[in-house]
Amino acid sequence: YYFVFMRSSRFLLPVYACLLSTALFAQQANMAIPVVSRPSRAFQRLYADTAFLSLKKTFAKALADHDKLTAAICLRRMGKICYQLTNYPQALVYHLQADKFFREKKQDLLRAENLNDIGMVFQLYKQKELAKQHFDEAFANNKVLHNEAGIAVTHGKIGQWHMSRQHYDSGFYYLRM
Repeated sequence: YYFVFMRSSRFLLPVYACLLSTALFAQQANMAIPVVSRPSRAFQRLYADTAFLSLKKTFAKALADHDKLTAAICLRRMGKICYQLTNYPQALVYHLQADKFFREKKQDLLRAENLNDIGMVFQLYKQKELAKQHFDEAFANNKVLHNEAGIAVTHGKIGQWHMSRQHYDSGFYYLRM
């Protein structure tokens, strides 16, 4: 095991150095993480505090610039980070605020994705009917937009919802669609 570890550490050291130099360059240039880039789940999990603070700064700047779409995207991502860190009440607050902005800006695709997230939080709270309402609304938005990938994701969430209610036949049906 020691030999394997030493070989892998020789490989990882240049990768780590490259990432560190990129981070230092970005810090020296006083650059923020752009909102359009999607940080990886691993980055959000390992550096949730850094990602959250960066999103919070971008959110504040977006509000100052009256850019509600960017603010909504930041809120949604902040909600996802809170969800991953099991801070479900705060995740719900951020997702509901994002939903309000997405609705105002008529961003139905982003709103449908956010509705799925809201449904998952309600499902954790054992508020099954509210979860189902949000999943159904997300499905309706995706269907109107002809978003096949969104429909598939929402069907998966509805299938999980049915499984949690011990409706295994319905759950299997939605999961297989």
